[in-house]
Amino acid sequence: MDSTSAPQQPVRRPNVARLPEGCWFLCWFLIGAAIGLGIVSLLSIGPLVLAVAAAGAVALSIREAPRRGLPGVIAGPSLPLLYIAYLNRGGPGPVCTTTATEQACIDEWSPWPWVIAAVLLAATGTALFLLQTRRRHRQARATTGAPRRS
Repeated sequence: MDSTSAPQQPVRRPNVARLPEGCWFLCWFLIGAAIGLGIVSLLSIGPLVLAVAAAGAVALSIREAPRRGLPGVIAGPSLPLLYIAYLNRGGPGPVCTTTATEQACIDEWSPWPWVIAAVLLAATGTALFLLQTRRRHRQARATTGAPRRS
């Protein structure tokens, strides 16, 4: 059998424009979390994490559809900030742990500034995304003449 006799089927790629906008928000959220982690860990693995985040941001910025979730990059750093708050949950001040053979004490910061910053970033990014999505849907309804939902 000759390979030229069979008709070639075009390779079908997934249409990234059809993915829900929440998926793009999640992708940008992860990039924002990587940026936050890279900044917090700048003296250790931070430069590598920032390079990976930059590559992801470039990959998502190439097409227009993924840019719909861009406010996720504002909400993303809330994840490493919440982790820092969790690590300092015993603070502020010295926190001691005792085992059968030794006692170790460390100074911890107050977790509340980290929690407040994380909540503000998450709320701001999410609110911007919801406002942007609502505006886009209103514009789409106005151009297509679709009736308004109550």
